[in-house]
Amino acid sequence: MVMSPRTRRTASPVSRLTVVVALLLATLAGSVTGGPTAAQAQAGGDARSEREKVRSEQAAVASQVDALQADATEVNQALSALQADVSTQRAALSDAQSALASAEAELERLDGEIAATEAELEGLREDLREQAVAAYIEPPAEGGFGALDAESAEESVNKRVFLDLQGASSADVLDQLRGAQARLNAQREDAAAVRAEAEAKRGAVADRAAQVESAYSRQSSFAAQVESRLNDRLAESAALESQDATLSRKIADEEAAVAAQLAAARQRDAQAAAARQTQTATGPSRPSPSTPTTRPTGPVVKPPIVGAGQLVTVGGITVNVAISSQLQGMLGAASASGLNLGGTGYRDSNAQIALRKQNCGTSEYAIWTMSPDACSPPTAIPGRSKHEQGLAIDFSCNGALINSRSSPCFQWLAANASGFGFFNLPSEPWHWSNTGQ
Repeated sequence: MVMSPRTRRTASPVSRLTVVVALLLATLAGSVTGGPTAAQAQAGGDARSEREKVRSEQAAVASQVDALQADATEVNQALSALQADVSTQRAALSDAQSALASAEAELERLDGEIAATEAELEGLREDLREQAVAAYIEPPAEGGFGALDAESAEESVNKRVFLDLQGASSADVLDQLRGAQARLNAQREDAAAVRAEAEAKRGAVADRAAQVESAYSRQSSFAAQVESRLNDRLAESAALESQDATLSRKIADEEAAVAAQLAAARQRDAQAAAARQTQTATGPSRPSPSTPTTRPTGPVVKPPIVGAGQLVTVGGITVNVAISSQLQGMLGAASASGLNLGGTGYRDSNAQIALRKQNCGTSEYAIWTMSPDACSPPTAIPGRSKHEQGLAIDFSCNGALINSRSSPCFQWLAANASGFGFFNLPSEPWHWSNTGQ
């Protein structure tokens, strides 16, 4: 049986309507062009970059300073340069993290807008489908078909649906759909740009975190040297008290200033670490540097204390028996050159232990492990000094402490002491030991 146009139309409307609406939507989508890509401004930082470069270079130079041999001024300058670099790198990391957070927030906003626009488009498409169904089921008067000059009844139906969709209400839906599609295209382009920007900023944050780690590492390494220096110099100050009280006080004051700067740097680092922990607890996780531990950890280790059986007195100087024959030979050679070398060597650790209990605390940790800069006033750890080991001597020349390199005795020692196994600590003309420390 040959089906009439009306019969064919009602027998399978869904498939033909799907084709009609799909063609319309495809035509609509093809006519929409994308909006401009969102441009993300890059903050200029020429002046700041130059400052970062200078501070990083200064920190690199500072990290090469020998804290054990440099004078107090040089050590303080190095500590300042290293701290400035840490602060600068930390601020740059914070800026990079803020920039990343802004990019991620913008991306989240755009993703939300895209989802809303996609939902809007789907609603508009559904409206269009409903209007197409209505136009298909209730077509206009048959007279309108003649103008279409359709070759078949089915083609006439499809054309009539298109014509009906161009009515006032349908035209409004089509305009909305075009606008929504254009907006969606622009949003997707913006989102792609911001997503790429966020990825670049994640890389920038990782790079900044690595630079902060590097700055911390240099500072931590130098801080360990300074801590060792404090032990040596503060112990030296105590050892000199009986020979030259003025010089002893001068050294103690200089090292107190160094200790204060080291303690301040550690305090700033601790505060920064606490701030990072708070930020991590209240916000999204970000790559973040760890603050290197500059204080000893683990079990308390007591340095070996030299006992009476390990000591011997040579030329009025008490030293470890391990260096007694070398000292005897050197004193004899100096005397043969017309120089009268004297001095002090071994210093009992009990006095230093008492000072640590007084200035640092009475716990095992406070006495044997806590950094000198954590004490008030700064106090050397007992047993660390070469004097307490009987391996260092503060020489005097004809009864006066050698405090100048122009001293005849210093010049003689500089030329001859190494032959007897003694080496000078460059920052202290009077101080000689078996290692130069």
